[in-house]
Amino acid sequence: MSLIEEGIEYILCNWQSLVDLLEYNPAVRSYVNAWLINTAVAKAPFRPYTLSTLCDYSSWDSLTDRTYCGRHLPPVSLAEAQKLPDIEKDIKPLFKRPASGMRPCKKSTVLFSYFAQWFTDAFLRTTRLPPDGHYDPKLKNTSPHDIDLCNLYGLKWNVFGEPKNDVQYLRSMQGGTLESQEINGEVYPPYYYDANGQPKDEFKLLSMTDSLDVFIRTMGGRDPLDKNLFAMGGDRLNSQIGFAAMNTLFLREHNRICGLLRKVYQQWDDERLFQTARNINLGVLAKVVIEEYINHIAPLRFRLRLEPGRFERQRWYRTNWMTIEFSNIEALARGTHALSRAVEERRNSGFSPFFRMLINSNEPGPLPQAHGTLGSFFDNSLLPVGGGRPCRKTVTMIKAQTPKGTPAREQQCFGRCEHAARRFVQAPERDGIEPRGKPPGRASVTAPQHAGQSGPA
Repeated sequence: MSLIEEGIEYILCNWQSLVDLLEYNPAVRSYVNAWLINTAVAKAPFRPYTLSTLCDYSSWDSLTDRTYCGRHLPPVSLAEAQKLPDIEKDIKPLFKRPASGMRPCKKSTVLFSYFAQWFTDAFLRTTRLPPDGHYDPKLKNTSPHDIDLCNLYGLKWNVFGEPKNDVQYLRSMQGGTLESQEINGEVYPPYYYDANGQPKDEFKLLSMTDSLDVFIRTMGGRDPLDKNLFAMGGDRLNSQIGFAAMNTLFLREHNRICGLLRKVYQQWDDERLFQTARNINLGVLAKVVIEEYINHIAPLRFRLRLEPGRFERQRWYRTNWMTIEFSNIEALARGTHALSRAVEERRNSGFSPFFRMLINSNEPGPLPQAHGTLGSFFDNSLLPVGGGRPCRKTVTMIKAQTPKGTPAREQQCFGRCEHAARRFVQAPERDGIEPRGKPPGRASVTAPQHAGQSGPA
């Protein structure tokens, strides 16, 4: 990073009065917005990537086969990989909660971590091997490589890499809407099981069906998993209460958009209504991601904005390809949330049925309809996540465990570190995993509220 770029970044992170001036004029705001995004993207080489997890050299397949993860960093020798920190001795202690207890994050709430995981799980999808569901050591993926709301509209490949077409089973085929049901005056996805505890015929071919055996074993052999399991596009959405709530929110938005379109374009058939509502819903998600999610985790006081069509002639504007580095940096970030301990501390508080269900995940429990989706978002916006624990050691990035018997070529994929990734994108090295926060003085819309105060719902 040049001195000029460092100076500009410092100003945009610290000088609120100047930022307000830049954001006041639409033309200046758009220029600064584009400059910031282009500068950030240019930190790493543009696609196509030279390498993928297919092999440790370039080939036609490694340049075109997106069932393998892209790779920014070059491979390392086994000798170098063996010098990395020991998993049991050096890595696991970094994520152990100190005796003083959870340190609440001053910036983010459980609602933020729910959205982050729901959003990224739609495109960071590592292939698993049947029948046990272990991760594929060749680091293949079932990612669409696009932000396509596949959690809502269905997957094109299940977790085992088999082709699927979930969307046809999720549509009502009436007025462009998705299948839904009404419970206590609120709209939810339909139930997956019938009254006899068997998958409904119309949902048997969903991707989630292919993963049921894995989840049933995880839940101690309970079959059916839960009579109130929802039929949804993703294969893991019933495993976490935040997933179900987020998916329900976007299902309602899709059907709401369809209702508005039908009033204006009465001549449109079901197919056109569905496809148009889907595109609009994707635009809504993109706006939320850029203008809320990214702005929340970025250190800038200047707020980035979604500007459709602004970057189509840029060199970096090419076909998406998710990389193994991005996938595992995101996984590492999840480790700083420490949601489980935060929830555990609410065990006897009677905070809401949501947390009791999450704690007692091995027992049948209430789903979102028990408390209402609005209540879910409100409760989760009040509960802070745990802050990351500072550390003075380099954290391994790719995988926490190298499978025994993994061929040498695949083992090399496990051997990169956070400091190497930071050097690659020209970012300064840090002495820990403490997440960077907003500069002091700027309130966050996702900051936890004190008891008795209203919070974002």
